[in-house]
Amino acid sequence: MAGYIGRSLKMKFRNRTNNYITFIQAPLLGLVIGFILRYTPQSPPYMYSANNNIGIYIFVSVIAFIFLGISNSIEEILDERKMILRETQMNLKISFYQLSKLITLSLFVVIQALLYYVLSAWVLEIKGLFSISILYLFLSGFTGVSLGLLCSAFIKEKKAIINLLPLVLIPQIIFGGAVIEFERMNRNLTIYHKHPIPEIVQTIPSRWLFEGMATAYAKNTAFHSSMANLEKKKLTQLRRFKEADISASEYNAMKGSWYHEKVKIADRWNPDEIMNSYLNASVSIMDGVVLSQGKNVFLSSFKIGGRSLVRTWNYNVIVLFLYFLLFNCITAVKLKYYFKE
Repeated sequence: MAGYIGRSLKMKFRNRTNNYITFIQAPLLGLVIGFILRYTPQSPPYMYSANNNIGIYIFVSVIAFIFLGISNSIEEILDERKMILRETQMNLKISFYQLSKLITLSLFVVIQALLYYVLSAWVLEIKGLFSISILYLFLSGFTGVSLGLLCSAFIKEKKAIINLLPLVLIPQIIFGGAVIEFERMNRNLTIYHKHPIPEIVQTIPSRWLFEGMATAYAKNTAFHSSMANLEKKKLTQLRRFKEADISASEYNAMKGSWYHEKVKIADRWNPDEIMNSYLNASVSIMDGVVLSQGKNVFLSSFKIGGRSLVRTWNYNVIVLFLYFLLFNCITAVKLKYYFKE
């Protein structure tokens, strides 16, 4: 397996011109997109919290990384068909080859995600969202990689790539949730007409990527996560107090330390600086719909899963992994039977 990965990396780095373009694309896109979307309706100075383009930034970032992932991978299998055929005749496992490609291309996506986010976040003054941003940019890129390898397993000529790319990308844009409101789409798209959202939307990865990243930007900043951890600590000590594991004086002393910790969190992660008011308001409205109607809606920060509530950014990661499994299983089956013909 290590040999496959090493060879895959060597082959990728062999094309220096392509690598230069690959690694320049991401930071350049980060600077350009960030510069274009750096807007506030107020007079200077610029404030991230008042920038009503952050939702657009998230969606454009998702689509950009799907495209980068596809462009990195769509020629991989097509260019190596003869080599794969030779190795399958030597009884070498095709699954190792496919896994090595996924690992190698994932490394490229991680580097691109870091370069893109660091520069775009610097321009837009995004703070306290590093981990979740890198995660969702990586998932977007990996979606593109999986789709690219899938396409590469089916196409036989490079000329077909140009015709295939729009068929893959345009649905991600239209059904992603930012360009057209789902409720305003053609009602003939819906199978069960009591559903306001067409069912086809749920089959599009960009819809889950955009929702997960947007809700995280609204409700999972460093301020939110720090406050949530503090709240868990308070609930744990409250339970211990009720069970008589700690005395009243010890519990009261903890209250004072919690207050000081809360002040420190607010000083370090000022909510007025790291929370975008437009995203926060939009997601809060959707949260209210979920609580009042008891059903899942697009862009709410939590999903109803049985008797419990699951945070959307975590729920959507699980959904996306199921998509990755499906895409790569189809690719594996195609490769297996193609090279047995």
